[in-house]
Amino acid sequence: MILLALAACTPDPGSAAGRLVDARTGAPVTSVAIALVPSDAACAAPAVQTDADGRWTAAGLCGQATWTVTLGDPGWYLPEAAPVGPDVQLRAWRAPPDAGVYLASATAVTPLVTHTALDVVHLFGTDREVRFPAEIPGVLPRIDADTALLLVGDVLGATPRFEPLVPSPERRWFGTKEAPQPIDPWVYLGFRFTSDTEAERVEAAVDPAHIEHVGGPRPLRYIGAAALAPGRYALVTDDALRAFLLDFGAAP
Repeated sequence: MILLALAACTPDPGSAAGRLVDARTGAPVTSVAIALVPSDAACAAPAVQTDADGRWTAAGLCGQATWTVTLGDPGWYLPEAAPVGPDVQLRAWRAPPDAGVYLASATAVTPLVTHTALDVVHLFGTDREVRFPAEIPGVLPRIDADTALLLVGDVLGATPRFEPLVPSPERRWFGTKEAPQPIDPWVYLGFRFTSDTEAERVEAAVDPAHIEHVGGPRPLRYIGAAALAPGRYALVTDDALRAFLLDFGAAP
């Protein structure tokens, strides 16, 4: 947990104050416990909580101690230390303590699970692999103007792998050329079929300008809707065996 140091300069009782805001939205963070901890165990630590404007105040801090202040809510994250004064502005990130993949709104963070296993086949006469989701849930998480995809901790590698889900009509490219096996209309990861036996690669163009990196001991990545063109994507796990299926952009 990041600590913010407050040093008292005189033996007289001191005070501290500040304001806590959401780093993404600028909105005040209300009803969050602020824990002030003295270096001298003989000093009493007051109980402090942010108000409706995100402000907190603490009085009666004994001067012989060096005080630190932390957030008492594990759902909020301070990435680095900051100097504390009479009205310090603290910017915290809404993030759960556990590593994982989440959908973040202005008011909540919801964990996501890998929706589907990925199957794989090869194009006729080649060793080129084509992956496709075994199933598609009826409703997918949507990343739009009001939400972001949140990666907490070191998950899915340094560069998350997004693959566009490209629809295809019925194909007969499974089986063999002598005994083709028809396949119903479906979607495929990053390939557009131009015939029953040929496909062209389709890449997902990720705009890093719309990905916020938050460092510190618990790194965060907030991926906004504008990071990808509107559409449906698979966020592939490191082993390429499963994927999170996501819709980016406003609902049609």
